[in-house]
Amino acid sequence: MKESLDKYITDNYNEVLRYTKHFLDILSIPSSVDAEAVISNAYLHCVELNVEDITINKAKSYLLNTIKCELLWTQGSKTKKQDIYTSQEYLIDIVEDLSDLEHKIILENKYNHKKGLIEIYRKQQKDRIKRIVFEAYYDKGYSTQTALAKYFDINNTSAYFLIKEIKEKINEIQYRYEES
Repeated sequence: MKESLDKYITDNYNEVLRYTKHFLDILSIPSSVDAEAVISNAYLHCVELNVEDITINKAKSYLLNTIKCELLWTQGSKTKKQDIYTSQEYLIDIVEDLSDLEHKIILENKYNHKKGLIEIYRKQQKDRIKRIVFEAYYDKGYSTQTALAKYFDINNTSAYFLIKEIKEKINEIQYRYEES
């Protein structure tokens, strides 16, 4: 993987940089998120993958999809990024020999599923306080307990339990939909 990625990035770095900046712009991610850092993080993630029979086109696909997923899901948040990479829904590491198009469709479907679960939680939330906390966490980007604690002027432990409750409720929704 490393050899193919190195060759692709060396020959097409400007294209990768434009691709990354495009997503940074359309997602309105703060300017504090550096496009080159996003590319570096995606590169480091892809290099760790154990993929056999890798071609330059597959390496390109893995790199660009990783950049896209990282920016779509995290929107610059390290905590959400870790949630996605450790989630059982994020299966890029075990993708079998699929074509690039099929692989992209699978990732897009998983993204849409996760986004749907979040929207279901949002619509079901009747408690105004919990809805405000949810909007601060997901929409406004206060996705760490420290950031959420400062935003609401509460202690870190309380913020931790608020975030934990949101994640547990979304997981409950996910399990309900998987069972039916």
